[in-house]
Amino acid sequence: MVKKKVVNGLEEIALLLELAGESPFRIRAYENAARTIKSLPYDLEEAIGEGSLQKIKGIGTNLSERIQELAQDENPPYLVELRSRFRPGVLEMFRIPGLGPKKIRVLMDELEVRSIGE
Repeated sequence: MVKKKVVNGLEEIALLLELAGESPFRIRAYENAARTIKSLPYDLEEAIGEGSLQKIKGIGTNLSERIQELAQDENPPYLVELRSRFRPGVLEMFRIPGLGPKKIRVLMDELEVRSIGE
């Protein structure tokens, strides 16, 4: 259960970072971390408890902190901060099939679309 919550959180962070126009390397780090955590052959909670997250390939200090936040907090501060950068209507656009962060960003920047209704 915790593993799925963390993977979903990491994937959402990657989407929001891409929507915000952040560095592709940073985005890829979160995407890779999500895939890595998803495929862990052992319990994520155990790794967090032991403090061994940073021993996992591709998980550094920053990602380790984010994973712990996602696992332990109902409203992880970093994810809440990223969500707050966008109006709720923008986040709803992710539900439209075929619309990803790049297309949504174009809609926001060039057409000033901020919700599904617009």
